Amino acid sequence: MQVGIEVVPVAWWEYVNWRAARHGQRPVPFDKDALWHQIRFAESRNRPSPSFYHMRLDPAAYPATVTLPEEVERASAVLCAAAGVLARTAIDLVQPGRYLEELLADPDKGVGIWEPLVVLLAERGPSTDLDEAIDEMRISYAEHGANPPDSIVEYARMRASVTGHVS
Repeated sequence: MQVGIEVVPVAWWEYVNWRAARHGQRPVPFDKDALWHQIRFAESRNRPSPSFYHMRLDPAAYPATVTLPEEVERASAVLCAAAGVLARTAIDLVQPGRYLEELLADPDKGVGIWEPLVVLLAERGPSTDLDEAIDEMRISYAEHGANPPDSIVEYARMRASVTGHVS
């Protein structure tokens, strides 16, 4: 058993569909299939620990194993509490701009954060923040021996110009 949340900002879903169309793929409906394209950053960072338990007979193989009735009760209490924390987190993350705030607040931005960060910043329109994020994304990718796909920057510039306001 485990509890978790999955959040897909609309701006990210629109980008995923734009990218899919460029590669001749079918659009991703905004339903449970969209969850396969979630960012997965803030959701996992905000997950309470422990938020999972295994119902197995071999405790040595599965350290979070429950087999006795009192262990099942404890697991149930932990999972219910975790579900409450995650529900509040999900409600918070779907507020306009909150997912972006979570990405911006991360002090240790790994290479995987830059693509969604750039996409979500583009929703604010053209800005120095967007320009700096694109530059930082390029640096981060270069440190890993790669270049970010040009399509990310192309999309961000196009999206920012469509929103038309300067932040």
